[in-house]
Amino acid sequence: MEISALSVHAECKDNTQCIFENQSMPVKLTIKNISTRPIGVPVEFLNQKGPHCVLIDTETKEELQVSPPPPPDLSLKNKFTEVAPGDSITIEHLVSRSAIIAFRERMIDLTAKFVIIMPVKFDQTEAPLRQIVSTTLRIRGRDKVDLDNK
Repeated sequence: MEISALSVHAECKDNTQCIFENQSMPVKLTIKNISTRPIGVPVEFLNQKGPHCVLIDTETKEELQVSPPPPPDLSLKNKFTEVAPGDSITIEHLVSRSAIIAFRERMIDLTAKFVIIMPVKFDQTEAPLRQIVSTTLRIRGRDKVDLDNK
């Protein structure tokens, strides 16, 4: 039986409209415990591992798998931090400028899809269960935003 205990929400840090200004974009991912009981989340492992990120060009539907960070310290996978029902944790991810302009340098309009896969501990006596959550975020260049607003 698959138990879904998490939800995730992404937003561009200090850039509410996610407008690409020709530099890497920091993204804040908020992972919330949507279950009715406390759960254990490997926060340090998640900070090192980060999400899996795919950029999708809105116009062409072309996809780019963003290179993952170096492998995380696997010993952190079993170091759990308790997250109460309704509470959340936040991790940050940097979408590089080079990944964003891989499609084009002007009129950028991308969907960034973030997938987080991690073990979650539901009970101290049980083995952790694998959880997968995902979310998307739209990134547009300033020129694209200005054109769309005309």
